[in-house]
Amino acid sequence: MSDDELERLRRQVAELEAELQRLRQSFSEVAAAPDMSQAFDELKEQLNEQLRALLRQGNLAEVEWLPQQVSGLPPGLDSSGHTPGIEFGSTDELAQEALVEGILAASPRREETSEAPQALPQVRYPRQALAVGRNYAAHAAELDNELPTAPLLFWKPVGCLVEGQCPLPRWPEGETPIHYEGEVVLVLGRAIGPGTPDLPADPWEAIAGIAPGLDLSDRALQKQEPQWVRAKGFYGAGALGPILPRPADPAAITVRTRLNGEPVQAGRTDALLFPLRPLLRYLHGFLRLDAGDVIYTGTPAGVGPVQPGDRLEVTVGAAEGERTLAIEVVEGAKVPAFVRD
Repeated sequence: MSDDELERLRRQVAELEAELQRLRQSFSEVAAAPDMSQAFDELKEQLNEQLRALLRQGNLAEVEWLPQQVSGLPPGLDSSGHTPGIEFGSTDELAQEALVEGILAASPRREETSEAPQALPQVRYPRQALAVGRNYAAHAAELDNELPTAPLLFWKPVGCLVEGQCPLPRWPEGETPIHYEGEVVLVLGRAIGPGTPDLPADPWEAIAGIAPGLDLSDRALQKQEPQWVRAKGFYGAGALGPILPRPADPAAITVRTRLNGEPVQAGRTDALLFPLRPLLRYLHGFLRLDAGDVIYTGTPAGVGPVQPGDRLEVTVGAAEGERTLAIEVVEGAKVPAFVRD
């Protein structure tokens, strides 16, 4: 090890020791505070913020460090960071909250350039975006499609995801009907699939949160081309909204879509043909997805065409709260026809 590397390591150790001392001092002040409940809430928020910052930086290994400091604090606290009569956020709770706010923002998978689309406020460039088609019977019926006997899966290219505005391409074939589809989107909090640890007894625990999602679909191209790259993968064909931390009940999540302020779609996940827990078990058997990847779970009945000037709002909700995605539909660029040189 060179002298420079040794000096850098010494500085890092000194910084960690200083942070440990600061945390010990914080807990000492808490012990003396007249309102211990408020003091612990303040300290919990400080730890939350540190975890968020570490995840935003992509320094996931350091998440292991903070709980060690919590467990090695002054007398009066047990090994899990609790003191009698005060509920302190568990490591799992802190990690989930940090995941929801930071894990995707920390992703180094795509370089930012001036030409890149604006980063989404919370869901930022997942490595993969899986989707489930015809997962609501009423939606399959409205398009005269047969019901699938197993999950009908397809990929949404992550390059289709935009924020704020969805530009509609002008194909060389002429005008085609492009439909909105509002969906509940799952955000993975851990890797699943072959080569990953076993799923928890409750596979729902693999989910960090849910988000409102928009899936635009060109119906004409969807019928003409068996691979839906153009039909569902054009730039602007997808959008993701802010994340709601994982609800307790995966069968009680609602999704609503408004077009220019008018309600057009309403669904609930207890109506899914392929419910979320069994879906996760099924995917775990053959498909590798990583923390931060997303799963569009299907759209309820009520889909319809959009045109430039329309405004779409997709809201997902549960007992724990709601999150809304708002999108303006605009005219996109004219797409040139393929020309053989």
